[in-house]
Amino acid sequence: MRDDWLENITEELAESYIVLEEEILADICRRFQTSDTATASALHQIRQLQEQGIDMRVIESKIKKTLHITQKQLDDMFQEAVAREQAYTAELLDKAKITKPSIGNQALLLQEIAIIKQQTKKEMYNITQSLGFSFKVNGKPQFYYIAEAYQKVLDVAYLEVSTGVLDYNTAAKNAVKKLSDSGMKYVYYDKEGKKPFEPPKRYVNHVDVAVKRAIRTGISQAQGILSENTINTLETPYVEVTAHAGARTGSGIANHAGWQGQVYYWKEKSEYGENTLHYPDFVDTTGYGEGAGLKGYNCSHNFRAFIPNVSSRIYTDEELYHMANDTFSYKGKDYTMYEATQYMRKIERDMRQLKRNLIGFNNPNTQKEFENTAIKLQKKSKEYTAFSKAASLKKRIPSTQVLGFDKALAAKARRAYK
Repeated sequence: MRDDWLENITEELAESYIVLEEEILADICRRFQTSDTATASALHQIRQLQEQGIDMRVIESKIKKTLHITQKQLDDMFQEAVAREQAYTAELLDKAKITKPSIGNQALLLQEIAIIKQQTKKEMYNITQSLGFSFKVNGKPQFYYIAEAYQKVLDVAYLEVSTGVLDYNTAAKNAVKKLSDSGMKYVYYDKEGKKPFEPPKRYVNHVDVAVKRAIRTGISQAQGILSENTINTLETPYVEVTAHAGARTGSGIANHAGWQGQVYYWKEKSEYGENTLHYPDFVDTTGYGEGAGLKGYNCSHNFRAFIPNVSSRIYTDEELYHMANDTFSYKGKDYTMYEATQYMRKIERDMRQLKRNLIGFNNPNTQKEFENTAIKLQKKSKEYTAFSKAASLKKRIPSTQVLGFDKALAAKARRAYK
């Protein structure tokens, strides 16, 4: 019933998409350094290749490879979610001495799960089709799909060289940095306009964030169906909400750390019994069904059927208190566990970004930039170790890795730091 498994497997699948991002990014950046001829015509030739669609074939191949891997991973994740719920249900059925549901009911349930699984797969595919770069234009972020971004950067570099503003090496260096600084992004439409006929607002997220959101949404929907089916089978109006360290804080239903791990009364299930134990209201307290509450956006909490005098709570009130309120100090600043996990993710993103830059600066013409970036990476790496130790959080080394930043390049970066 603990939520750790969902977080762990979500991270594993997101890593596949991070690798996809790094492969595409490294492939694009390498194309700026393939010619030894420092002429504008070299850039023009690369641009013509892009216009013919040759570069996109490589990108599409990488996308298909990643999709093949993640579809199997997604299948495994849904199967595990179903198996976990079935095991929990079977245990309660035995303890409460209740007859197991009919096969027909189970078949209908699995059919609903299959529909959600297909929707999640489609969402994951759409993520890869929406990959691109976000550049600042006149101070405002502007999104371009991969082909558009690559074309735009090439055009600027070509003009810089052809007009004599910059030499080829400097123009290529700027192009590589612009791409690596942007990183691959995923565009999605989240909120419709508040006013009539107002277009939806466009939001840009890093690919791993988008992947995790898609997975959590799909698994969460499946868990909700499974849990409600169990509640109806057991005919109980009580539910227990899961809990995990680092739950988000806020006010009202947005304060997940405040309502997690508790038992509630679901008044919509009052046909199964009155609230004789005076538990808090399930929907009012957790905001179940609302964006900011339980099962809302990016929420990994679940709920399960609870039978008084049969079920046992997973977490004690004392354990939940420590989850929500324990803090630690790092360099004179106090952090909650939620703040700590968010800061750890930021350090990991920063380390990946610096490694991308090092890959781009790994040539004789940009040694100074390489050395400066190597220093920044080593400092960030030390901070990652120190902070994880202070927070008692495990380092996620795979989340700091970048394709193309191999052992030889890492050694070169360490030497530059010394």
